[in-house]
Amino acid sequence: MAHPLRSTEPRGGLADLRPFGRMVGGARVVGLGEATHSSHEFFTVKHRVFRDLVEEKGFRAFALEVPWNTGLRLDAYLMRGEGRLKQIMDEEFQGTYQWWNNAEYRDLLQWMRAYDIEHPEDPVRFVGDDGGAPVPGCTTR
Repeated sequence: MAHPLRSTEPRGGLADLRPFGRMVGGARVVGLGEATHSSHEFFTVKHRVFRDLVEEKGFRAFALEVPWNTGLRLDAYLMRGEGRLKQIMDEEFQGTYQWWNNAEYRDLLQWMRAYDIEHPEDPVRFVGDDGGAPVPGCTTR
């Protein structure tokens, strides 16, 4: 059954996402994709849904198709404020990952950092989950 969204924008009330919350139920992992990369509405609704998952369902991790080391840099920014977000994004989101370097994901990461500052005992984490991507400086045996 379809349920209309009030908005795709991440700010504001989340009441219209209650049907989604019922669909999620007690799931521990929720996957969110997009039909196209670099589409404003797909990225902003992903931010809005993640905000709902954090605030209403207790989710505390966001994984994105980027190398593990990119995830470590972004997680250090979220957890401890290490680095400058725009610089990290400019350096890490290049080549096949360039579509992640946009205002919508920067807004999501800034929201996550603000959440972590407000909730240091229960932070939101970031994970790079592209296992096929090379990780400079790491070797496998």
